[in-house]
Amino acid sequence: MTATRGLLSKLMPPNAYRHTHRPSFSSAKSAPAHPLLLFDLNGTLVNTTDHRKRTGRMRVRPGVEHLKRLLPHFRLGVYSCDTNRRVRDAVRLIDAVVEDSLFTTRLDAKACDVFPDRMEKPLRKHFGPGCLSDVLLIDDTPRKSAPGERDNMIVVPTWHDAEDDDCVRVLIDTILRSADVGADVRSWRRNVARSFDVHAR
Repeated sequence: MTATRGLLSKLMPPNAYRHTHRPSFSSAKSAPAHPLLLFDLNGTLVNTTDHRKRTGRMRVRPGVEHLKRLLPHFRLGVYSCDTNRRVRDAVRLIDAVVEDSLFTTRLDAKACDVFPDRMEKPLRKHFGPGCLSDVLLIDDTPRKSAPGERDNMIVVPTWHDAEDDDCVRVLIDTILRSADVGADVRSWRRNVARSFDVHAR
């Protein structure tokens, strides 16, 4: 796969760094950065808040080890509406399971836009107006996408603690089969979304 055209470092305003953890953005003299995949946590990579309250513990979704297969072609991050502490705990748990440090970018509730009936996860607000060619959000809640950014979202089924859940493996297989890393991520996002997303257009 060829490297992506856009440099995310050119797209990201300075104030976005307060929401990131160990950011890894290319400089103008570096090779072009790989596209960024931002994963939701609750219900996507770990169990939902309701399940944690009932069981008293956080669990990692089966198949998260397959995320490592994305690393040669993508940068990975998390984008959660949860608190910084809970995001940190979830990331540590995932890293322990996969025996690696996967995520170069972390955004928590402070990065979300809050409305009376929902929270949204804007991308342009933090990564700049040109970022939509290089960033995808993977979430289990369609309403989390910001206006005008629906084509940058892949909606996956919510994990309800089923041990035989195979969503992550299928997602990674489909991304690697469909993605043209040198192209606008929106050009191949729909092919991936059709595998999971009943809202795919």
